[in-house]
Amino acid sequence: MTRGRIIYISSGLDIYETREFNGDMYPEGYAVEIIDRFEEGGLATYQDFDRFVHDFNGKHYEYEDDLIDLYRKTKNCVIDLSDNWTDYVYVINESPDEFYIKAKEGSSFISPRSIGIVHYQRLDKIIHRVVHEKSEANSLELTKEEFVAIMHKLQDTTDVVREINRLIECSKGKMDLSPCSGSGMLLTNEGLVLMLLKKLMKDNHVWVDYFVNGLDYGRSFKIGMVKDAGGRSVDISTAEKLYDFIVNTK
Repeated sequence: MTRGRIIYISSGLDIYETREFNGDMYPEGYAVEIIDRFEEGGLATYQDFDRFVHDFNGKHYEYEDDLIDLYRKTKNCVIDLSDNWTDYVYVINESPDEFYIKAKEGSSFISPRSIGIVHYQRLDKIIHRVVHEKSEANSLELTKEEFVAIMHKLQDTTDVVREINRLIECSKGKMDLSPCSGSGMLLTNEGLVLMLLKKLMKDNHVWVDYFVNGLDYGRSFKIGMVKDAGGRSVDISTAEKLYDFIVNTK
């Protein structure tokens, strides 16, 4: 069983460490999800990281104990893994400073927006996230009004689907209903619409997905669920507020 854990260096220079995940944590196994999410920019804040770890655990392991601990406050920019016995450690640096990964083999600095992959006491690889600069030639704009209108239309569609499913459930045994129901047809393109919204909004932190699927279009939102990089509560209970939050945190 290939074990692995994640060390996360936040923008505030706090260092966090996950529990050890036991099974398929090599870079081509489950841990490819860590690398992919990092390269997409989806771990840029501690809130992103915390949400990812809990989703990752729920998907693959379902551990019930604490998943993340504060590793230590930074006194120097060194992560000492020279005595590490976990198969793989993924060191994510989202701080503004360089950090030094100390290992028995391959010790090196990792720059901001980089991830170091350590296999036992050997630093195997460093991956740098490419930051693409905006250009007028390839920049697409989605206005707040357009964004809100699309969200409202998706919400209306979801509500119709739920009502259709309720009616189908109530009608069981009373009539012959085809498994190819109207609800299935209505939801056919929802995933595509969400993907396009995320790309247009450059939503690397998957707030659109969270708003739609996690918060039921904001209807399940409670104050304290979302915090910004400074730890302040953020209200994303409506599509309008979500748009402002995404635009202001790019």
